[in-house]
Parts: sequence; C-alpha cells; structure tokens
Amino acid sequence: VTVSEPPPGMPGAVAVKAEDITFRAGRVPFFGLPGYEGNVEPQPLKAIDTGYRSDQGVELLTRWDLYQLLGMAPPDGVETSLIAGGYTGRGPALGTRFKLDRGAMSGGLDLFGLYDFGGTDRTSSGEDVEIDSTPRGIATGEFQTALSTDVMLQAQLAYISDETFVTSWRRNDFVNRREYESSVYLNSQSENTALTVLAKYGINSFLSNSYLLASYGYQVDKLPELTYRRYADDLWKTVNWTQVWSGTLMNLRPTSGTPQSLGIPQQAFDLATPASSITDAYFDAGYTENYVTRFYTRHDVSIPFAKDNWSFVPFATGRAAGYFLEDFQSYSPNAEDLTYSVGAGARTSVRFVKVDDRAESRAFDIHRIRHIIEPNATLWGAWANIDPGDLPIYDQDVEGANGGAAAQLGVRQQWQTQRGGAGAWESVNFLTIDAGVVFNDSASEFQQADANNPQVMAQSALPSFYTWRPELSQFGSHAYGMGSWQISDTLTIAGTGTYLLQDRANITDPNAILENLAKGSIGLSMRHAPDVSTYVEYRYIAPTSSELIQFGVLYQVGKKYLIAFSPQYDLQAGELRAIQGSLSRSFPDFNLNLTAGYNLIEDQTTVSLSLRIPADPSNNTWNGMQNFGRAQ
Repeated sequence: VTVSEPPPGMPGAVAVKAEDITFRAGRVPFFGLPGYEGNVEPQPLKAIDTGYRSDQGVELLTRWDLYQLLGMAPPDGVETSLIAGGYTGRGPALGTRFKLDRGAMSGGLDLFGLYDFGGTDRTSSGEDVEIDSTPRGIATGEFQTALSTDVMLQAQLAYISDETFVTSWRRNDFVNRREYESSVYLNSQSENTALTVLAKYGINSFLSNSYLLASYGYQVDKLPELTYRRYADDLWKTVNWTQVWSGTLMNLRPTSGTPQSLGIPQQAFDLATPASSITDAYFDAGYTENYVTRFYTRHDVSIPFAKDNWSFVPFATGRAAGYFLEDFQSYSPNAEDLTYSVGAGARTSVRFVKVDDRAESRAFDIHRIRHIIEPNATLWGAWANIDPGDLPIYDQDVEGANGGAAAQLGVRQQWQTQRGGAGAWESVNFLTIDAGVVFNDSASEFQQADANNPQVMAQSALPSFYTWRPELSQFGSHAYGMGSWQISDTLTIAGTGTYLLQDRANITDPNAILENLAKGSIGLSMRHAPDVSTYVEYRYIAPTSSELIQFGVLYQVGKKYLIAFSPQYDLQAGELRAIQGSLSRSFPDFNLNLTAGYNLIEDQTTVSLSLRIPADPSNNTWNGMQNFGRAQ
C-alpha cells in the first residue's frame, strides 16, 4: 500500500495505491479486489440509532459528520454532526450538534427538532399527554473560556418548545440535568478573593427539570447579581474570617401549566384537579412575580486549634439581608424587609488508631488490621429575627437559613487491611461505618409554614444536618448511619439510613410513622468471577412509603458481549414494577446495543437497537461539559 497527499480541495482524503485488497466487517472478510488506485475520502456516516417506543413508533436517526458532507476541513478543536431521521409514529426529525474544545475555550450547541404529526406523549412520570400536530424541539448551548489567568466567562442558552418535550423525548436530561437556563456568568478570582457577576433568565415559562418540579416549583431570575467573596483571611495568625457581600435584582416565576399539561401527578402540587393552574396556586399562597432588590452579607469567624490527633474549632456567624421594592406581606404577615441572625458553635474531632499485626482470616481476606476511630461533635445555636417560611426562598443559602439550636454527635470508623499477596500488598478500607445522632431544640424542629397550603414550605420533610454550615440544615431530631463492608474483592455490602426521633403525623403516611424511618437503603454486590457480577438493593423513602427491591445481573461473555438483566419489585404494592435487559456487542469498528424493557405500572414496552460507528463505549459523545456550572 502506498499513501500520499490527495489533490487540493479534498480535505481529510488520502491518495492510495494498493494491491490484494480485502474488505472486512469487523474482522470477517466479505469481499476482495486485486488492486485499487485513487482517492479515499473519510466516511461521513458516524452513527445509526434505531429503536421502538409505543408512543413514538419506530425510531431511525442517523448522525453524519457535517464538515465531511460539505467537503470542508473542520477548524481545529471543532466537531460537528448533522442528525437526520424520524419516527414512524410521530414525524421527521432534524438536528445539529457542535462541540468546541480549543485551548481555553470549550462549549457545545445542540439543536434538535421534529415536525410532530400528533399523538400521545408518555412522560417519565407515566402520565399521558395528548399532543397536536406542530413543530417541536430544543436548543441548548454552553460556552466557557478564560479571559485571563484570573477571569473566567461562562454562558448558557436553553429554549424548549413545549412542556413535555424534555420529559418525554429526553428523559435522562429531565431527571439528571442541571437547570435549563439562559445566563452569563463572569468570575474574577485570585488567591482567596472572588468577584462574580451573574445574569440569569429562564426563556421558558415552564420547568423541565424533575428536581425543580419536585422542590421549589419555580425559577428565579437574576438581572443581575453581583457578589464579592473573600475566604479564610488570617487575622493576627489566629482567627480565620470569611465574608460574602452581594446585591441582586431578582424575581420569582412559578412554573406555568397544570399537572395535566406538564405530565406529572396531581399530588405533586396537591391541587384540586389535574387541570388546576399551578401559577394561580402559588399566587394564592402569596407569591408574586414582582422584582425584588436584595442586599446580603454573611461573615464567619473561626479559631482553629489542632495538635496531633485532635482538633477544636469554635466559630461564630452573622448574616443580614435587606429587601426593597417588595414587602412580602401577601406571603406572610411576619415577613420583614430587614432580616438578620447571629450564631455560634464549635466543632471538634479526635482520632485514635490501633494496629493489630496478628489479625488473619482467609475467609474474609484479612491480613493485619488498622482500626481508625474518629469521634466528632458539633454544638451550635443561632437566633434570627424571623422564622423559616416567613420569606419566599430565592436562594437556599440565604432565605433557607434557619435559627435554632442543635447538637450532633457522631463516630466514624474505618477498618483497613492489606490484600494482594506477597509482593503486591495494598491497603484497603474493607469496613467503614459512619453513624451519629442529631438533636434539635423544639423551636427548630421541622415545620410547615402553612399546613393548609402546600406551596408554602419551610424546609424538607427529610432532616439532614450540615456541620460546615448548620444554619442551612433541614431540621428534625434524627439518627443517621451509613456504611460499607467489602467482605472480599468480590463481595460488598453497603447501606445508608435516616431514622426520625420525632413523629410527623401531619405530613407523613401513617404506615411510615410506625418505624419512623425517613429514608434508607441497603444493598449487596457480588463479583462471582471476573466476568459475572450480581447485586440486590432495598430502598425505602418516606413520606411516600415506597419500598423497592432491585435485582441485577451483569455477565461479560468474553471481551465482546455484555448481558445485563434487572427486575424491580414493589414491596408495598406486592407486584413486579419493571423488567429490563440489554445485550451489547463490541466490534473493532462499531458497537451494537439491544435493550428491552417492560414497565408493568405504566404498561409500557420499550425496545431499542443502536448501532454506533465508530465504536463509542461511553455513548456520551454529545453530553457537553458534564461539570459545566458556576463555581462558588
């Protein structure tokens, strides 16, 4: 074979002169030629995706290299795709994707649309929403660059055609993606100082993120927000001082639509009917769309003491926020235009280590044991001039901060051993347990600002204590625990749980109160051989009292085949919820994946077959910047 440069005007091509040519599919020969002389151009077809869903019909989408189709050489650091195809049950589709990764610049642009002939959207909540014949689609973009060694610029764009497009056509994004927003963020940071400017606006009036619909139910625009932060200044070589100053012009916009039009259960917003307006429910609860100006500052001072295996850190905090243009009286008669709080506390921990060189066990793969015990505690108290729920929450770390008193006592334990055998010993944390208890005074126990109005919520129903900023904790006396036991290199048991030390009969299912378990999970994973592993997991979440058991089997057949199977069983309902299986086959030049699933609750069958050229094991080529987001 002789390879040389092609004639001008043929980017990416090469001139080839070859003899005894064999064409192969993977590694299987299927055709031969005695010789060839001419130009060979790159293949523009990059991937073919096909599958079937009952609400969409048969899917056939192709992905092409756009620059190769146009006969052009792409600029350095730029990847492009043209997506073309459609769905037999819904209509034709067309899209483009761009990815930029050049020097200090990175970003992406995703444009996708289809002309929907009309039909039924099955949302990720299992609800059916009727769709009229209309064009639909999504446009998202993101860009990040360093303007200098200290200054970073980020920008985002998000437009969605309608309320159910993401939850029906991009379910993974609906569940996992960060907030869809259009924003510009500028961050100037040097050493321990940061000055940031944020302008943020939601183009869409509705929400397309599961976590926002399940929590706040609204979006907050910042037009703009200016923040100055200075971390851990060392005063007199004794005191650490952290300060934050910010000024914001902002407004709060409840999601438009109804539970019916959004494709979510009516109970999600506790409305009278599925056709009740969500926006009206928030306005009836006292929320407004008026612009508000907020000036905010927070100061934290601490004096760390540490020596050898112990540390003791007393700290004090002060914070204040002033609001203008809106008095919040329609939201709560106890609202104040000036809010402030002061608090103090201490964190302490100690570390004990014991080594037992005589510990040996073949059954549990133990050779010597190092036991590390770290008792820790936090005592904290704060006073605020308003109660949680007296102001709508624009930012969780500002309006969501609480006063009260709490004590946290915990113990973290690690058991380490050596595994690997002579000449290959390595330390392994084979057993880890982190457990403790949190006590709150009665004033800071869980409370709902208005028990008759579910749109006015002071905090989460599931408690959690944050030692690094106790005022942001979700209060409620509780015990917590988490742990993992790596019994061997092939068998691991892990679990976590939160147990309430108080009844919440006004918000939880009566059946859940019997054991007072707020949430918990425990699972077992076992690798039977290098190619075979299984797992089982039990999950419980209050106040819904959902109890689920998930099983799974992964079987790697040689280096090319991967078989997965995972049923899910609902203990409360006493029935199988879903079954899913997949078969993957890897070839040198492409991947083939077959997935089939059946959801018994939704009575929905999903079958998909995807062919990717070239091989793309991650299947995440176009997920953009996974860690894209504003640095704090």
